[in-house]
Order: sequence, then structure tokens, then C-alpha cells
Amino acid sequence: MKINRETLKITGATAATLLVVALLYSWKRKRQDRLAARFMEELNKQLTPATAGLSASAAFDLDYKDKALKKAGSKILVLKEEAAKQYADEIHNSWGWINDEENRIYAVFRKLKDKVQVSQVSVAYNRYHKENLIDTFYDRMNDNEIRKILDIVNSKPDYRKP
Repeated sequence: MKINRETLKITGATAATLLVVALLYSWKRKRQDRLAARFMEELNKQLTPATAGLSASAAFDLDYKDKALKKAGSKILVLKEEAAKQYADEIHNSWGWINDEENRIYAVFRKLKDKVQVSQVSVAYNRYHKENLIDTFYDRMNDNEIRKILDIVNSKPDYRKP
């Protein structure tokens, strides 16, 4: 079968058009997902103000350490990666099949010295356990338990300087 140049041009133009449409659709879908996520977060804050603090708390932001470093304008004290991993493991190992050991989780947060360390543990939990710490708390803890964690975290300073 002989394919002429005109057929190749039409096929190429069609493929390029389909690719552009698919990319635009994907971009639009991602944008809608981001907007929906923001909407749901705001709605959640209105519906359950006691627990909305976890997502609103800057300490659980995965980029909090970098933001605190910029804010401090100089060096700040941080956990070593291995220490952050150990705390994340301690939280992860507190989840049981029947009973969770909330007191072990509270103890981890009491050991942390500032919100930078809270963020580092949140990053380590995400990296090593492939789960978002906030989502895990929402799934496994009730409002009072989450409020207790927030009280502990909110009592911490933002960061510490050497």
C-alpha cells in the first residue's frame, strides 16, 4: 500500500491536535482537582473546626523547615534525618490492629523541641511510610486526640537558633 505525502501530513496534524487536546484536558483536570481539594479543606474547617487545625497548622507543612530558615535569616537547629525517621517510625508503630497507642504518639510530640522538628517528622513519615501524617491522624484518631496533638504542637516555638 502506497502512502502519499498528503496522507502523512493529515495523519501528523491529527496526531498533534489530539496530543494538544489531551494535554489541555489533563491540565484542566489537575486544576479542577486542586480547586476541589482547597474547597474541601475549607469546607472541612467549617464543619469540624476542632480538627481543621491540623491542615491549617504550619508545623505539619512539608516545606516548613525551608520557610522557617528564610524567616530566621540565619541557621536554625534541625533534627538529623535518622532522628526524624526514628520519631516517624515510633508514630507508625503506635498504630495497632485493635487499639492505637495514642500516649506513645503524644510522647513523640512532647519530645520535639519546635515546629521545625514537627515538620521534619512529618516529612520523614511521608518519605518512609508513604502516607501523609495529617491524613493518617484524620483516619485513625478522633477529634479530642487530634486536638491534644495540636495543643502540644502549638505550644512549641516556631524554630530555635544555635
